[in-house]
Parts: sequence; C-alpha cells; structure tokens
Amino acid sequence: MVKKVIVWFSWLIVLSIVYLSPMQAMAATYVVDTTVDNGALSACTAAAGDCSLRGAVNAVNAGAGGDIISLQTGTYTLTGAVDEDANASGDLDITKAVTIQGFGAVSTIIDGN
Repeated sequence: MVKKVIVWFSWLIVLSIVYLSPMQAMAATYVVDTTVDNGALSACTAAAGDCSLRGAVNAVNAGAGGDIISLQTGTYTLTGAVDEDANASGDLDITKAVTIQGFGAVSTIIDGN
C-alpha cells in the first residue's frame, strides 16, 4: 500500500512539473520565396510569393525572437533609404535574435548596394 502511494505521489509531482512549468515558444521558420524587397510580404505561408526577406525580418521582429529565416538561392537586393530604423527600407533593422540560412556565399547573396 505504501509503495502504491509513493508511486502515485511521484507521478503527481512529475505531471505537476510538466503542466505547470512555463511553456517555451517554438522557434518559427520563415521560408523566403521572393527576392522582391517588400516589407508587406510578411505572411510567409505556403502560398507563393508572400514572404520577402524584409517581410520575414518584420515577422521575426514582431515575435519573441530565436526564429530562422531560410533563403533560397538568388540575390536579395535591399532598396530604399538607409536612414530609418523601422525596417521599412534600406538596411535590415533586426531587433530580435534570428538565424539567417542560405545556400552558401556564392548561391545566396544579400546585396545592400
């Protein structure tokens, strides 16, 4: 009887730890599917052409961070004014932790002019 109570109590502790501990948000992966420099293309769904590099950065900045941006082969040319800090144009204004992955320096190019 004592053994059953100990086993039951042990399971109760384990379940309490699992269910009551804060859940960590899973990192999102944004697959960039266009080389167009347009921050409005931030949906990043399975639909074609709805995820630009700038849009993916906007999505990362709006979240908790720790996400991944996956670039395909191609040249991603950044356009617009460089004197702003809202990621609207020019340089990429990254405010959260992110990993940007591509297919190597020869195949995936981010061109800031």
